[in-house]
Amino acid sequence: MLVLGVNAVIAQTKQDVELTRLENGEIKVQGTDALGADVFVVYSNELVKVYQERTLNSVTTYARFDNGQVVDYGSFNNPMVGNASAPVVIAEKD
Repeated sequence: MLVLGVNAVIAQTKQDVELTRLENGEIKVQGTDALGADVFVVYSNELVKVYQERTLNSVTTYARFDNGQVVDYGSFNNPMVGNASAPVVIAEKD
């Protein structure tokens, strides 16, 4: 299952993809898409997508997922960010 998800991200990128296992066991896939945007996707322990973020020209678009369904999404402008690929902390409600 993870292989399919990672392959989908790789197919949408033009550069190397970085896989990181987070402290809570989730997996973060990070790379650059064909349009030059920084993209990262977080998968749960069960390899289900829980978060996706894409930043291009200082505009970040995100989506949060629950059991494969979008539960929250939006965009925000971050003009003060010098490096859009800086680490992002993802918090969950208890």
